[in-house]
Amino acid sequence: MASSEVATVLARLSADAAGGAREGVEALGLFRQGTTLLHWNFDHILQNDVNRTGVAEVRQAIRFFERAVQLNPGYARAHAALAQSYSMFSEGEPGAAEKMTLAANRALALDQSIAPAHALVGYAKFLHEWDFGGVEQAFARALELQPRLLGVHRLSGDVASMRDHKKLAAEAMRLGRRIFPDSPGMAVAEAAVMYHAGVWKSGPDSPPHAGYV
Repeated sequence: MASSEVATVLARLSADAAGGAREGVEALGLFRQGTTLLHWNFDHILQNDVNRTGVAEVRQAIRFFERAVQLNPGYARAHAALAQSYSMFSEGEPGAAEKMTLAANRALALDQSIAPAHALVGYAKFLHEWDFGGVEQAFARALELQPRLLGVHRLSGDVASMRDHKKLAAEAMRLGRRIFPDSPGMAVAEAAVMYHAGVWKSGPDSPPHAGYV
């Protein structure tokens, strides 16, 4: 190959690499804008009782995350954040659950270590497939990777309770209460599981988990 041709090829490769780098930086910026807008520490999403984010902010964040994955299709965390955003509409808005599931599975295809993506796959199985074995497997993996996922603890207890696995339900709620001792939502979820098990013990001296079998 002539030297001029070599120079042309090298220049094109350099330009492509620079363009890819710019797209990666822009995708990272969009991811950060979206997570900031939603008040997320991404590794701990689903951990809070209070949702401080309005619908308009979530829709704007979706636009940020969608643009991020367009620029960088291999950006696993952006796919997971997109899935989490769509989960907020998954019980009422047509198509949102499918988009949530697609984005969560895409995130896991790229990176199996993203706990929220496992959680969202489990959430999809819970909401739309009633595949409780799959739910428990996905949630267990999510909590193994990141224990501070409040919603996963709560749903894990609910699923175990629905399957009449009283001991597993109790363990899920005890762990959740230990990690989130001040969570009203966790306390309510635990009380519901206890009531379902038929072992509720009321009274000021009864600890939150009294009576589990």
